[in-house]
Amino acid sequence: MKVIRFIISLFTIISLFGCSNNGTQEDNSSDSNNQESSENSVQSMFSYYLTDEGYVLRKFDNNDNIKVVEIPSMYEGKPVVAIAAYAFAFCNSLTKITIPNSVTSIEGYAFCECSSLESINIPNSVTNIGYFAFLDCVSLESIIIPSSVTSIGYYAFGDCNSLTIYCESASEPEGWYDVWNDDRPVYWGDEWHYENGVPTLN
Repeated sequence: MKVIRFIISLFTIISLFGCSNNGTQEDNSSDSNNQESSENSVQSMFSYYLTDEGYVLRKFDNNDNIKVVEIPSMYEGKPVVAIAAYAFAFCNSLTKITIPNSVTSIEGYAFCECSSLESINIPNSVTNIGYFAFLDCVSLESIIIPSSVTSIGYYAFGDCNSLTIYCESASEPEGWYDVWNDDRPVYWGDEWHYENGVPTLN
């Protein structure tokens, strides 16, 4: 009888352990599916149009629940080469946007009035920043403009009242419009350096 009870107890423990493992696997699978679903949901908010060079990100369909966005470098096997005018305009919930190295142009008003935007990169593939591109990005405190940028339009950083601009170029390139930064503080390449990835004044 004791042997039978022992065997029954042993099978019970094994069964419970197996259920526990199955439950964990289901949870992990659910988390993975939720993450993939969330990523797909964000990607579905982008619309594009095709040019000879690649795709232009035409529009991001704003969703107030989305705070962080990573722009894809490829779409349907071709590079994403530009961010169109007004693509992210008035997306007030976004706090961080990552631009890939495939992008060469940020068109006018592209990020206009992204009032909660705190972090955005300009990769060294970008050569053009259009007029009013970052107008009224009032929460943006710091941005680095790489030396690859040869053209900046009128008031590109207008009314960015908290912004400090770090330029990798040693001086202002000829192709930058006279009034491109609304008198925000600008530091050129010989006035600052990277310290642990953060721009720091010399």
